[in-house]
Amino acid sequence: MFRNLLESHFDLIPFQVYIADVSKYEIVFANKLLSDIYGDLRGKTCYKALHGINVPCDFCPIQHVLTEEGLPNDQTNNFEYFNEVEDCWYQVKARALGWTDGSIVTQFIRVDITDLKEIQSQLAETHAMMALQNKKLEQISSTDPLTGLANRLRLDEAMKAEKKRAKQQAKPLSIIMTDIDHFKSVNDTYGHTTGDRVLKRIASILANSVRREDIPGRWGGEEFLIIMRNTDIMGATQMAEGLRRQIEAQEFPKVGQKTASFGVAQLKDDDTLITFVNRADAALYKAKETGRNKVVSQ
Repeated sequence: MFRNLLESHFDLIPFQVYIADVSKYEIVFANKLLSDIYGDLRGKTCYKALHGINVPCDFCPIQHVLTEEGLPNDQTNNFEYFNEVEDCWYQVKARALGWTDGSIVTQFIRVDITDLKEIQSQLAETHAMMALQNKKLEQISSTDPLTGLANRLRLDEAMKAEKKRAKQQAKPLSIIMTDIDHFKSVNDTYGHTTGDRVLKRIASILANSVRREDIPGRWGGEEFLIIMRNTDIMGATQMAEGLRRQIEAQEFPKVGQKTASFGVAQLKDDDTLITFVNRADAALYKAKETGRNKVVSQ
């Protein structure tokens, strides 16, 4: 009587329910919802009937819901698995209990979550695409579109971060500011397309000559700025001189030879970002005022 009542109760549950003997893996009960799919399962081995294999499932939870003595441990084991027979995903709750004939069984309640898994997969794919797009947008927002170097916004953010790092670690920080000499005449004589090619070529020289930890960027117009971590005024000046020589030696299509002037500054204890940049800018101005194609340190 009690068993019939229990089985009737399981038939009312809107999920697939089956009960298997823990020692023989034999199904002693399957509710109507599960029986409508598989037919009569009583007396059949659960892993053969439901999963189409000849050995207990790798994910079988029976041992997890029993004590060392083989009795119910009052724990519920929750897991998910893919059923290759039905080509679908299930979420399962398993719990051991005493059956009406005195045997120990495990009750399985499983829910088809295939649609949920598909949604999760789509969401994961969408999140991955959004992350990629966000990375691209971040790169676009921080990159100068003509030269591919860091733009003014990126340079401002980087200088703020590097200034803080230099203070915390008591390390030197220097910047190099450079400006192409007589660049306006290039645009006026050969046009902006040629001028853009000159800018791109000089940007390439900067990018390929600095260290990996340095940050070269386009400050604006024909001006570029390089942030040099862990570098004092002497090291930055040497780098600037090397760049000056490379640019001077370069032969630009249509234009021929071009030169650039450089201003170098090292961060001081009382510097703000504004005074730091202003000192490099003042050094650059001095380089231009005193003949161009030279490096001046501030």
